[in-house]
Amino acid sequence: MLDGQKEETSSSSLGKSIVREVVIIFFILSLLLYIFSNSSNFFSWPTFFNNYTALSELSKPVIDHNCRLFLGIFSVHWLHNERQVVRDTWYANNTLLKQITNCEVDVYFILGQSLNGDEYAEVDKEKREKGDIIILPTHENMNEGKSLAFFQYVAENFPDYTWVAKGDMDSFFRLPLLYDTLKQLPKKMLYGGRIVDFIVCGQGGHCPRGWIYMQGSFYILSMDLVQWIGDKNNQVTINNAYGHEDLQTGYWLHEGKFDLAYYFFEEGHLYIHPVKDTNYFYELMKDPIFHNIGKNEEN
Repeated sequence: MLDGQKEETSSSSLGKSIVREVVIIFFILSLLLYIFSNSSNFFSWPTFFNNYTALSELSKPVIDHNCRLFLGIFSVHWLHNERQVVRDTWYANNTLLKQITNCEVDVYFILGQSLNGDEYAEVDKEKREKGDIIILPTHENMNEGKSLAFFQYVAENFPDYTWVAKGDMDSFFRLPLLYDTLKQLPKKMLYGGRIVDFIVCGQGGHCPRGWIYMQGSFYILSMDLVQWIGDKNNQVTINNAYGHEDLQTGYWLHEGKFDLAYYFFEEGHLYIHPVKDTNYFYELMKDPIFHNIGKNEEN
């Protein structure tokens, strides 16, 4: 009698186990059927990764391609420490300024070629590490064609910028104000800077008579003028490459007989020059304009 009861209980348990397994299998099959019939993108890995990439792009600035400045800082091989001071001070917040303004200022240090092998090796290492050094295809010089070589190089290799500017190593730029100014600048026929005429020049034999040029500590040109200067068939520039570097730029434009859009910068507003002591660069970073970057956007 007891044996019969045990067999009946065992059969009942086995039956329940089979039913439970059938239910589980049925549930799994139903779930899979639902997934494949109602969610065709469920296993679409490319879509997932594309969405991920799109989200990551949100952190990058959206640049207005009509608001891009190439700023070339004329330097020489042995000024390694001075170049690093620039990177650590007024140029340090550049990425944030791009995000806030949707404009773009890119700074490159402009060097000529050195005949000193050790100097060249050191600069080549710095160039590879920092990515912000351009060595022009001309010997290092001030008044023997470096400016013309600079404009030729930029016209050929960076034609998509809106403006091109030349600056000096001892110029401290108030970069937030420069960004604010960009939106106001003409995009064609622009020649801007601190004006130098015959009187300001010193009334010397080399000084301009009846025309002006912009002081070399900082001046800016629109890309159309840079393309004209940088044309390697331009006899005006080629035949007048040598001379006081920044005066020559004004002379070229005078000889080109352009209807120029002049833009005059107030002294000490966009930049401070000369700043001979690099320690003073760090003092100038105490200017509130550097500490208030982005605060207006937060309010």
